[in-house]
Amino acid sequence: MSMARYVFTVSVDKDKADCGKAGIGGQTIESRELMRKNEAIIKSFLGTSRVISESVVLPVYYGELLAWALKCHLERKNWQIINVLGYRYSEPLYANVSTDYHKIEELLLDGQLLIDNGNHGLVITVWTAPLRVDR
Repeated sequence: MSMARYVFTVSVDKDKADCGKAGIGGQTIESRELMRKNEAIIKSFLGTSRVISESVVLPVYYGELLAWALKCHLERKNWQIINVLGYRYSEPLYANVSTDYHKIEELLLDGQLLIDNGNHGLVITVWTAPLRVDR
């Protein structure tokens, strides 16, 4: 049985001041090399069958909520995280986010998740802006 392949990109509107190294039109050699490296890893993960691709762009204030909802959904539906890649940077970026009155969770705010549920492989790109990272 062949595995279905999907690429799902999630990002939020970015301010003009947040063009960063990997911003459209302002890509550096470093960011282009990272994109090529990630593309090779993703192609290896997904295989050679047809790819279905969808994108969602949301307002900035949904970034942390979106990251938390994604984490909850993956846990609830038992998706296995195969790999986490950096998206705009060489490493994925996480932040401590308040998700309840006294609960803080470390969430992916900038990266690519390669996930699998046995029948489907999925690549989810998460890019929240403005980026707030606790390292």
